[in-house]
Amino acid sequence: MTQYCCIFCKSDDREFTSREHVVPESLGNSEHILPRGIVCDWCNNYFARKVEAPVLNSAFFTQARNRTGIPNKRRNIPPIDVLSYPVALHLQLAASTGGDRSIYAANDSDNDAFVDMITKRKRFSVVFPVPKLPSGRLFARFLAMMALEAWAKTILDANGDLHGDLIDKPELDEIRGFARFGTGADAWVYASRRLYAEDHHFVDDDGSTFDVLHEYTLLYTDANELYFVIAILGIEFAINLGGPEIDGYNDWLKSNAGRSPLYPNGM
Repeated sequence: MTQYCCIFCKSDDREFTSREHVVPESLGNSEHILPRGIVCDWCNNYFARKVEAPVLNSAFFTQARNRTGIPNKRRNIPPIDVLSYPVALHLQLAASTGGDRSIYAANDSDNDAFVDMITKRKRFSVVFPVPKLPSGRLFARFLAMMALEAWAKTILDANGDLHGDLIDKPELDEIRGFARFGTGADAWVYASRRLYAEDHHFVDDDGSTFDVLHEYTLLYTDANELYFVIAILGIEFAINLGGPEIDGYNDWLKSNAGRSPLYPNGM
């Protein structure tokens, strides 16, 4: 039952008009969704502007979404900024949901030079910058946001009590404040490693292949710690809901031959 109490700010008197995607839509999620009444509009809007947008619009995720053809809410795939060589121009490589690609001058001031370059030269090269993941603190807050929402969805799916198992749990207040307000720990450590290639094709029982844009699970360790583990385009991230340390997760990996909690029996 929808409870109309925000899992982040704990308010029950704000507006609750939107459903919340546990994993953002711009990472291809149309399945893992919280019903209206779990995240208030105030927190929802904050996360969209201050956490999700800077992460998903970073060069790292813009390039990944362009390569894999993941559209945003408006069904647009973000273009990639590139540089041409030997004539140095700022260009953009665009992709469509139908798989077509095009390249064009990013600025009107470069358009004539770009047309001149492609008409007078048989070949030219483009240079793709190699971006890094967004900053550690920002991305940790992004993971913390998804972790609490994934825990809320797990509770709801099991017909559990959001108040008793999440909202009123004092041990979750630190990660709640870190995700929503940036308070608490200076650095919330998370684990990351490449689990499989971005373009890895999984094989179904009937022999057909499919891609996995994201997948997540929640891991309880023997030390009664709760971890959120998510793979995004093949990169696995893990964050502790109970505190900013990751030692318990590393110990779990050692005890399980390094296997991912997403694939406890191996891939």
